[in-house]
Amino acid sequence: MDKLILKSCKFYGYHGSAENERMFGQSFIVDVELYLDTRLAGETDLVSDAVDYGRVYDIIEDHVENESFSLIESLAEKISSNVLEEFAIVNGILVRIKKPQSKIMGKYDYVAIEIERFRE
Repeated sequence: MDKLILKSCKFYGYHGSAENERMFGQSFIVDVELYLDTRLAGETDLVSDAVDYGRVYDIIEDHVENESFSLIESLAEKISSNVLEEFAIVNGILVRIKKPQSKIMGKYDYVAIEIERFRE
């Protein structure tokens, strides 16, 4: 299976279980891997046979920056379902959302959720 990868997309959003996270916002880093067969696009060299990764980025940006969720799990579900709905060529998706600032006190790089979803 081939992959199209968008890595370390940086956004500012208002997600979290704490009220101050949803009020003041914070940074989020999103990785997305799309599972698909790219042979047709590779053979034809036509943009119409490929996934518009600019549009994928726009979908991620819209959900992260314009919506608010208590859980990053919900945000990941929304991104994955929207991408699968819009791009029939995509057979599956991995969404990883990293939250560098968390309400957890301690030393760490980030907390994250990673989900994989596939067409049924």
